[in-house]
Amino acid sequence: MKKNQSVEKLEEPKIHIKEAIKANTVIQCETEQEANRILGMAHELGYRWWIGKGYEDNTEWDIYKSKMCYDLLEGSYSTYDYFKNKNYSIIPSTQIADLEEAKSSDWTLAPEDIEAMKTEKASETQIGGNHYSNMAIQPTEFIHKNNLSFIQGNIIKYVCRYKSKGGIEDLNKAKHYIDLLIEFEEEINN
Repeated sequence: MKKNQSVEKLEEPKIHIKEAIKANTVIQCETEQEANRILGMAHELGYRWWIGKGYEDNTEWDIYKSKMCYDLLEGSYSTYDYFKNKNYSIIPSTQIADLEEAKSSDWTLAPEDIEAMKTEKASETQIGGNHYSNMAIQPTEFIHKNNLSFIQGNIIKYVCRYKSKGGIEDLNKAKHYIDLLIEFEEEINN
């Protein structure tokens, strides 16, 4: 970040972290202490890294230091410049209230959010992105209904999502699982 470039400040009062966990929004943590605070709150609310590990395991802050931005909805991170170029809203971590502060205030979920929580089934919800949302059948449903193994399921998952999430990297992951499956099948058949 250039010396004169600053993160756009939000109006006071501070916001609840849940208001910052949404599509195309990231939280910039200029210090490791702030990264620990923000990821600790996200972890307490049930959010995780995209690979499923908890945020308490590692903040990864030292990779980009003061330029570190976290996309808590997707469970990922990158630099301020990356997210700015992608037209994300960037919220400074200092504008996020502590959970204790939020609990003692008037913050509540909107009635429609409460209703959605009551009626939404796990099979209708995606945690950490929306890269499966436009598919006619969810990979998890296909994998489950066809009683596929872990390896077969990963092949399906990565092939289905590569265009909307990981690109060539997801295709390489699928290829890796295909190679593993071939290796295991050859061991069984020999």
